[in-house]
Amino acid sequence: MTALYEILLYVSIGVFAMMAAIYVRSGRASMFHPVTVYLAFHFVTFVVRPPFAYYLQYNDMYDAFNFHPTIEEKIIVVLATNLGVVTFVLAGLWFGRAQTRLGEVSDWQLNRYLKPVLVTCVVLGIPAAWSLWTVLGMTSLGMTESQYQLDYATGVTINTTSNGYLLEAQLMLATLVGMFAYVFRFRWWSILPFVAFVILRAGTGGRGPFIAATFFFILLYLYHSRQRWLTATTVALGGLALVLFRLVGDYRLSGFQELFAGKTAGENVERLRFLESMDWANLEFFEYLVHVVPKRTETYGYFVSVLQLFTEPIPRVLWEDKPIGAPIKLFNLFDYGTPYGGTYSLPGAGWLELGWVGIVILCVVFAWLYGKAYNRFMDRPQSPYTVMLYCAFLATLIVAVRDGLLITVARQALFYVAPVFAMQLFAIAYGVAGRPATDEPEAGTPGAETLATSPQERRKLRAAEFSGSGL
Repeated sequence: MTALYEILLYVSIGVFAMMAAIYVRSGRASMFHPVTVYLAFHFVTFVVRPPFAYYLQYNDMYDAFNFHPTIEEKIIVVLATNLGVVTFVLAGLWFGRAQTRLGEVSDWQLNRYLKPVLVTCVVLGIPAAWSLWTVLGMTSLGMTESQYQLDYATGVTINTTSNGYLLEAQLMLATLVGMFAYVFRFRWWSILPFVAFVILRAGTGGRGPFIAATFFFILLYLYHSRQRWLTATTVALGGLALVLFRLVGDYRLSGFQELFAGKTAGENVERLRFLESMDWANLEFFEYLVHVVPKRTETYGYFVSVLQLFTEPIPRVLWEDKPIGAPIKLFNLFDYGTPYGGTYSLPGAGWLELGWVGIVILCVVFAWLYGKAYNRFMDRPQSPYTVMLYCAFLATLIVAVRDGLLITVARQALFYVAPVFAMQLFAIAYGVAGRPATDEPEAGTPGAETLATSPQERRKLRAAEFSGSGL
């Protein structure tokens, strides 16, 4: 059985290569397709990492979860993750069948959205900045433990003393800073709010929002420069974000604690090996799920966790007896171990709900959700609003496939997509929205000269602008 597992580790490489080849040959491959996001997640988590974890014996997660998988359970996980990537890629190509088309959003159109974006940044940015500053203060003073408490019976962290909407309003900054840079065409000074947000958000000890903000920023920049794939600049930016992700993950404490509270961040943290930390431990948590469900629980989840979509929006301060997590639970994973901090992954969550069938169902649902959004974006006239809306929604997929939960999509969309909707409302109020994207401005309108040129000439003009943009 051990030999079979080792063979399957190499089979996973072949399956990934085959799915990547099918995707590329489809002609739809680009950074704007949801399949790209899932393939990248699967490659790192379930293709590259498992051999390192197996041959270098990454056992710390097993000790933390208080279990050790059998070789049969490890084999099931390898097969299940391959089923997940095959299902998502094929379903993603089926539902997201439109060809990638990066439309010509003119300077004139961007100029018309300057005022709506600036008003949105003021109206939503002020409470969002207050929220971020409040959380930074709580972090520096060590108050987050009293604000958010871990329920040890379920492993769910809950807000016990205030309104979670107010504290999470900071997440809107992840979208606002990207919108600001986009409408100002990524001039160097327009990038400063993005840099400030990433640094300050890292100071809270949380990583997901600044990773989503970075991906959103990269997507907008690629669209603006008419690039389907990462450029040297965006690769460098993504690399810096991953380095920061690793540093914050290793230490878990912010520099603000050292600065304001006299604490040395992570002074007792041991040096971790390549991809060894909890941040990359979807494999071990999936093995824990197979270890427990359904052999020990004697049942699956049967998707009753979806009901949390209806209870989650109600603040706990208004519902004292609000259920922790999903309102209905058929079993508790913490009755069989201590998997604190574990994340399901998309195929892992599918296994929890209904085994092999659950993996197929959940991967198809996610592929349908993001594939339909991709189609809608590519098949319709593109404007600054649709560009920002789709890129903000696609940015939620990174954390969503890592968690594997629909509630994660809903939570992120509430804060990441809301600023774009608010901007469009202001655009309608100012008479900006509603005019067809193909309309040309009247003579003398800023940007008319740009529209009057051919697409090839407009690309040359933009290339000249990018060369002086600081990127």
